[in-house]
Parts: sequence; structure tokens; C-alpha cells
Amino acid sequence: MQIQEIIKNKDTIFAGIEPKKVEEQIKTLRYIELIAMQANIDISKVDVMKMFKSKSASNTIITNPRFINRILFSFHEDNSIAIKRKSLEDLLKSQTRLEKTVKKAHGNKHFQGMKELGSTIKGFQDRLKSEQEKSAELQRTDYIKYFSTEITRLTEYAKGQDALREQMTNVDVLVKQIAKVVNAGFWKFIGVSGTKLKFITSSDVILFEKNPKGKLNLQKNMGTYLVKLDLIEMEPIVHTFRGNVRHFDCIHPYVSEGVICFGNSYSYFHDAQSKGDIYEIMNMVGMVLGTYSSAGGPHRSLLTFMNLNNQVKMTKEAAAYYAKQDKPKKTSKVDELLESISTKAVSNGLAKTIGKKPENASDQEFDDDENESEDDSVYV
Repeated sequence: MQIQEIIKNKDTIFAGIEPKKVEEQIKTLRYIELIAMQANIDISKVDVMKMFKSKSASNTIITNPRFINRILFSFHEDNSIAIKRKSLEDLLKSQTRLEKTVKKAHGNKHFQGMKELGSTIKGFQDRLKSEQEKSAELQRTDYIKYFSTEITRLTEYAKGQDALREQMTNVDVLVKQIAKVVNAGFWKFIGVSGTKLKFITSSDVILFEKNPKGKLNLQKNMGTYLVKLDLIEMEPIVHTFRGNVRHFDCIHPYVSEGVICFGNSYSYFHDAQSKGDIYEIMNMVGMVLGTYSSAGGPHRSLLTFMNLNNQVKMTKEAAAYYAKQDKPKKTSKVDELLESISTKAVSNGLAKTIGKKPENASDQEFDDDENESEDDSVYV
């Protein structure tokens, strides 16, 4: 049973409980809803009464925030691990298609590009030679310097492009890069289309803006986004997927017609593009989509989106994706992939942060609340 449904039917659900206790239960439910939203934890399909059930009475939930946080964030970690595993399964299933995709993306196009680049370098070399063969009084030193600089720059660029092609056509390297993106937690990999990799946000994106002086406290669920990353140009394009908001050509404060505004970070993004660093590209896209600041020069303010309903209920691509989802299986291939990108230390760190006992941790670290009651409430 979901939170709003419980609140709506509070008289029936909390029948026989004194009004003060009912008020406490409602405040607790709103607390759970707030924390889940702020931490981007999807509890839309969770039976809240069952998840936070109190031992003291069958029709009440626990009210101690510390216990609630532990349950909530443990659920979030378990859910995140399941999402990652499912996404990695999809990645491994797509390995054959990925091989065809990289050949398509970095085959003839690369050959043609390198041929054109070689012609450009040859043109500069000929012009440099022609200038150097002139008599000293006719030579233009600024031209010689410019041609020499361009030859060096383009030659280094060509070497870099050859190295990049070798890296991008190595499917094992590509799979590990995508796995790193998935393991970071913000993205799910859902397949390939043409020469594009397809990622969706692992949960709805929720944006906040707070300004105590201006008495501003905004938060808006922007929905789940789809990003298609072209392997030829390394250009990420953002699309609506499920539950999104649209204001003319903007589907996010920093996205217009699918193009992301990186602001002052564009040089870092361009550097990641030139290196073919899929992990860094998607990491930067996630940072832009997941944060908001009115000082960051958005195309549309968050306040503009606050006044709009989430018009994009579900795209056809989203409907097809969710229709074929099944539970992740524990496969050795997924475990091997996770091991190859060294996730154990990260998982232990996460576990300790949210209150789960990591491997090799002492019991004492997690027993400091043994005398605390699950019904000790801060709301009384």
C-alpha cells in the first residue's frame, strides 16, 4: 500500500488508535515520503505498511527516524544492486550487437576521415616546403610557423584517432566502460540502436532549489530520461522516456532540443569526447541532469517546470522496455564483469554508509543502537 493511499484511508487503516498516535503515524509517513524523494529512492511499488511494520501493533508503522532510514537505505542498496545486475545482463546479451555496432561506427567512416585528414596534412606540408624554398627575403616566417604548427597538431590528432579507433573497436574494453557507467548507479544500459548506445536514468530525476532568503523551496520530479550516445561523434542526445515534463523544446532546465548545456564544464566534456571516454561523458551528463542552480544559466527555470504537469507519461520505447523486464539472475558472467571493474571496495563503502555491515567489519560498529526502540519518535 502506497503512502498517499494510506493517508487517504487513515480512518480505516488506523481504526481503534488514539488520534494523537494517528497524527504521529501520518507525520512519519510524510517523513518517509520526503526522505525517499530527496534520496531518489523509488518506493512506488512498495507496501509501506509491511515494509515499516511496527512490532507493537499490527496496523501501525515504526516511528524512529534512525530505524526508518536504515530500512529505507538498505532497500535502496538492494534495489540498486538488482538494477545494476539486470543492466549488466542486458549489456552482456548485447555483446554481439555491440561488436557489429563498433565496426559500423568506426569502419568506413574512420577510413574516409583519416584519408581526408592525410590530404590536409599533405597540403600543409607542400605549402610549408614551397615557403621554405623561397629566398630569405621573400619567406614569410609567420606562414612557416603556422604551417609547422598545424602539421604537428594534425599529425598528433591522427595518431590519437588511430589509438581511439583501436580502443573503440575492442568490444571487451567497450563493455568494461559501459559496465563502469552502470556501476556508478545513475544509469541503466538498455541496448544499442544503429551506432548509438542507449542509457536510461536508473530512477526518476528529482531537482531541488532552495533559497531561504527568497523563501524558495522547490522540488520537482522530472521523470526518467533516455540518453543515446553516438559512437561516431561521441555526442549524447537526451530524450523523454517516462513521466517527463516538457516546456516547448525543453525537457530539462539544461536541455534544449535534446542537446545538453554543459556551461563552464564544456572543455572537460570535449576532452572526454576526444578520448572516447564513455564513462566520463555519461558521468558529466548525469551530473547536469541531476542538479539544478538558477545561477547556472538554465534554458528554463525550475519554477517554470513547477507549474507544469508531467505530460510525457510513457514513450513507445519505454513501454516496450518495461514490458519485457524480468528479474535479474545471479550469473557468473555478471560477477566476473563486476570483479573486472573492482566493485567490492565500493560496495563495502556504500554498505557502511547506509548502516549495513560490510565484509570484515566488527559487530561493535553496528551495535550502538541496541537499547533504542523502533518506536522512539522525534514527532511527539
